[in-house]
Amino acid sequence: MLSQGSRRIFSLVLAILIVGLAGLFGAPASAATMSVPSQLILDVRETAGVARSGEVVRSGVPLPRSLNVLGTGGLAIVDAAGTPVPAEFEVTARWNAGKSDVTAPIQWLLVTFPATVGANQTATYRLVTDGSVANPAPATQISLTQSGNAVTVNTGAATFRLGADPGALFDEVDLANGTKVIGGSALSVQTGGATYGHSTTRAVTIEHQGPLTAIVVVQGAYDVPAIGGGQVSTRRRYVFTAGSPTAVVRQVVNWEGTLDCEGCIVTAAGTPNGVRIDKAEDDLQVSLGGTPTVMAVGNFASPAVSGAVGAGQSAWVRQQLRANRTAPQVLDVNVAGASSTGVKADGGLLAASGPAGTVAIALNHMHRYEPQALRMLSTGHLAIDLVDDKAWLANHQGLFATLAVTAAAGAPSRDSLNRTTWAPLNRPLRAWPEPQWLASSDAVDDFPVGPLPADLAAYDSVISGVLDRTVSKVDSIGLNGLMTFGVYPRYWGEAGYDGEIDCGAGADPTPDEHWDDTFWCGAWTDYHNTVSTAQIWAMRTGAVEWLDEIAFPGALRTLHTQIMQCGPTTAWFYCGQSPTGYGAYRTDFNSSHAYFENLILYYWLTGDQTVIDIVQRGADSMRRWECPQRGPNPVVTPHGPDGPACAADYPINDPNATLTGRVGEQWQYVFRFMGLASNDASFLDDFRLNFARMITQLYVAPVQNGVTYGFWGGSDLMPASSTGMTALTDSQWTIGMYDMHYLSRYQRDSGDAPLGIPALKPSQVVSSIAHTYKDFDSVVYGDGTVSGLWARLLQYTWSGPRLGGTLMGPVTESDRELYDPEKTGAAEILIRAGQQEGNASLVDFGRQLTIFMLGDAVKENVPLGKLMGQDLTRIHPAVALLANGSGAPPLVPSAPNAPGALTAQAASSSAINLSWQDNATNEDSFRVEQLVNGAYQEIRSLPAGTTATQIGGLAASTAYSFRVRAANAGGYSAYSNTASATTPVPPVPPAAPTALTAQAVSTSAINLSWQDNSTNEDSFHVRQLVNGTYQEIQVLGPNVTSVQIGGLAAGTTYSFLVVAANAYGSSAFSNAASATTQAPPLPVPAAPTNLTAKGGTAAGTIQLTWTDNSSNETSFRIEELIGGSYQEVYAVGASITTAQITGLAPGASYSFRVRAANASGYSAYSNVATATSTPGTPPPTAPQITSATALGSGAVQVKWRDNSSTEIQFVVEDSTNGSTFQTAATLPANSTLAKITGLTKGVKYYFRVKAVDVFGQSSYSTVMYVTVR
Repeated sequence: MLSQGSRRIFSLVLAILIVGLAGLFGAPASAATMSVPSQLILDVRETAGVARSGEVVRSGVPLPRSLNVLGTGGLAIVDAAGTPVPAEFEVTARWNAGKSDVTAPIQWLLVTFPATVGANQTATYRLVTDGSVANPAPATQISLTQSGNAVTVNTGAATFRLGADPGALFDEVDLANGTKVIGGSALSVQTGGATYGHSTTRAVTIEHQGPLTAIVVVQGAYDVPAIGGGQVSTRRRYVFTAGSPTAVVRQVVNWEGTLDCEGCIVTAAGTPNGVRIDKAEDDLQVSLGGTPTVMAVGNFASPAVSGAVGAGQSAWVRQQLRANRTAPQVLDVNVAGASSTGVKADGGLLAASGPAGTVAIALNHMHRYEPQALRMLSTGHLAIDLVDDKAWLANHQGLFATLAVTAAAGAPSRDSLNRTTWAPLNRPLRAWPEPQWLASSDAVDDFPVGPLPADLAAYDSVISGVLDRTVSKVDSIGLNGLMTFGVYPRYWGEAGYDGEIDCGAGADPTPDEHWDDTFWCGAWTDYHNTVSTAQIWAMRTGAVEWLDEIAFPGALRTLHTQIMQCGPTTAWFYCGQSPTGYGAYRTDFNSSHAYFENLILYYWLTGDQTVIDIVQRGADSMRRWECPQRGPNPVVTPHGPDGPACAADYPINDPNATLTGRVGEQWQYVFRFMGLASNDASFLDDFRLNFARMITQLYVAPVQNGVTYGFWGGSDLMPASSTGMTALTDSQWTIGMYDMHYLSRYQRDSGDAPLGIPALKPSQVVSSIAHTYKDFDSVVYGDGTVSGLWARLLQYTWSGPRLGGTLMGPVTESDRELYDPEKTGAAEILIRAGQQEGNASLVDFGRQLTIFMLGDAVKENVPLGKLMGQDLTRIHPAVALLANGSGAPPLVPSAPNAPGALTAQAASSSAINLSWQDNATNEDSFRVEQLVNGAYQEIRSLPAGTTATQIGGLAASTAYSFRVRAANAGGYSAYSNTASATTPVPPVPPAAPTALTAQAVSTSAINLSWQDNSTNEDSFHVRQLVNGTYQEIQVLGPNVTSVQIGGLAAGTTYSFLVVAANAYGSSAFSNAASATTQAPPLPVPAAPTNLTAKGGTAAGTIQLTWTDNSSNETSFRIEELIGGSYQEVYAVGASITTAQITGLAPGASYSFRVRAANASGYSAYSNVATATSTPGTPPPTAPQITSATALGSGAVQVKWRDNSSTEIQFVVEDSTNGSTFQTAATLPANSTLAKITGLTKGVKYYFRVKAVDVFGQSSYSTVMYVTVR
């Protein structure tokens, strides 16, 4: 790394260039806010090289406040041709309000729809918000049912059952045709030399259920005995999409205990404070109907290895564990002995196919998370090894892996499996708004859009360079790993210096092993939100692949590994918080590691409720610590506050809870997030009022030479009646990067609403801090330039009141100077304040600083880490404010003109639509008032530019009156005209369905059908009789008249009702209908034993006896050995244990076997028994042929001598070859000649004769031949 002295030399050279560039490219001090595009275009970009067809996209989309979209009812998605496609919409945040506040405009929206796009192509869709388009119902809808913990999800392509067996990944998976291809599964973990199952389910919850997507979360624990007071637990999040045969599952394994202090990685005994997981495996019991053919893929660009895997054979794809970080990566693929090797298993996929179908498994970014494996075991099962060799878990820590399981008919090709399995797992499609939409929405931090001025153009090469460098350095330095990939060490990747990665002397908890050194000794954390740069870059460029490669892995590492993971009953303050970082993410215990900006962006873009579930617990405890009247902490189960938020003058008594600075401000931002995203909007009060407390107790704004300067934070609280003192500020770099950045966020959220006692607008505070940066921070240590030395802490003295008093004497430095990367946060504040004030000097100084910081990033030339977190996290808004022309309007505008032409029109029995004419150009908001008990009261505040709104929650058949006025920081306009409307009589609920029928279709399913008698239902609700009460089990869409109820017990009677519903109520119940599921099939009977055979009671018979070992056979089937194979020759009824076989040759040997049978099949065979049949009277004596004479005309006369007295007939046989004979004539007893006719002239014929009696037949006579005439 460069020394500080070397940095100063560089800075002096760079400063000369900066001043020149800033003068050439100076921008106006204030500029117009970026306009919102007229259409919300959603680009679906395919980045994996795999064409997609109908893949369900689920993405977060921000909506500008000015759109004033209050609900999802009028939203639709259309494709490039304007054709509506099926879609789901879910509100994840509203502007400066809780999600349940339907009067507040939507800020973040989850959009879900099926998309089709070619390989490496982009398909365009559009979100319609004006209600002019209706989305069609999906051709294939997801069906989800839950009974207790058992959940069944039918995607239309496969049916997945889970939750009933606590130890299973899936209870069963069936193809669309009902064929079962997975009959069960087993979760297991190896640790401490033993293997443990998973018999505990803690909770099964439905995160989301819609026609296109269903998300199920299952939490439980392995059977590992408690270690360090905590269990080894699991969390599995299943995502199913309509029409897909694939379930995508993120599986987390947590250790919820500690063996020593929570900030230690070595115990007092010298052993690791961790649990080593030697294997974590999900075993799938596949049923493919025969010897499977396995296709295994390691590297995506390499051919698959394929072949049959017979009994006792195995197959696998592995990303192997390296001996140390500098060892090369190795993958190996093996299918029944056929093998290949490589470096990166970036295409990791294993599919087994048989007559019944195919099951495919895959792991996300397998090459990044070694050691992992996909296997076909010698048992014929498939296995997903989340941990294939070994990995450590430090205290209260989790590991995670995302996997896919596909159930498909036939034997899909590799291309097909890439489309259904690999690509949705590794490179899922995203609906991505255009950069201008994202930036103008104001729902994300500012970032630059479009071409940049020449003096700022380095921004693009800096950002793309650092992302490329990060990926390259991860590979070259060796940071891939199940517990290491995702966030980065503090300092690393500089030329000639790998960084804070390896263990120093005496620092390795496992000195005899080195595969784990990077985990134990790397300085891990998402320093200064450095990983969020990848998401900002995706917003600027549309390069969404950076989400999959950097941003989202980083978010999941923060969520599951860095944040403290606790059991559901653990009462510990730090549960759900991130107080530690560095070695094993657990050694720097100072509560400064809640770097959650990337994690929060991940939530807005995905809607992953796990973020809320984990972080809310920590946030609820933290706000109670900062404001004791919120209630006691720690919080075990988040439940909302137990008391009010602390007012502006509530004392900040705990010196560690000063609210300002990096630690405090990180949590203020979390409070804002929780207030918007969770179901507890009261967090917004904590966000707002904690800033009010800071402004009231930790902020001084004295005046010098007519300029108001701001001094923020420090260890001294400002008394309410302060008349002056000497104090120190907080660190100046955290003030810009954290305090003022988040205060500016509140300013935009609230419309610059005043805070504190006395009340100040946030913009005033930001401006005062900016002046302090320019006039003091850059001067007290240095020369007043952006490249000079800046002070870290400022000491100042004032007299008179805290606000508006007199700044006395010089402002001096205290502590060290700021390092160059620490200056970046000031750039945004200088520019933002300058644009608000119309102060070109502040904007120009901020521009110089921005150019300097871009140069500093180029100079550092390192990947994402602490330096790039400081250099870049706030450079995005600085460049944006200069390039996009964004910024707040002047602080004190004139009051706006009054709106006009107000009209009111009833929209329903409970809602009235208002519309008006906007006659102003400078309003911040419109305020709607309603006449209540003779006086007008304000009921709603709407964004600037709004000209219509719907007032809901009204009574039917009632007259209402309204008026509107505009407002801004300069005051209110006059009122509009008054408009009135009367709500109509409410519509009626739908008519009841009738003719409900129930029919059992299997041992576990009943089909229901009914008649729809209504035209106005929104849904049908199916109820099932449970313990004497009808309980709702399914909700179906309108016009549905049938459904299949699955997951039922065999041979059981069930009763059902159906009711129709709409927004105005429910219909009467249908008739009740009942059906009994089919009885379960009988098991095949047990095999009979002790079979014996002996001669029977008559000649040519054998008597068989056996032991009946079954109670459910319907017959016994007897087989005889005939011609080398056994053939069934006789059957007797149930419970019969003897049989006599007749029609046998007397005195001949015969072998038999027996098996039992019923409707389900056959038992195994009994033993084989052999006996000789009872002999009879000797057969007759053979005749002697005496002549064969040709008579002409194709006739021959045959004569013989009768040597027997017991025959009942003679049989004459002929042949044309002397070896193959056939019967030519049958004559009665005592005959001695036969005339054979119809023979072929000129052909030689052979003749022979035998005698037959009731006991058998004689041997043949001699053969005689003659040529026919």
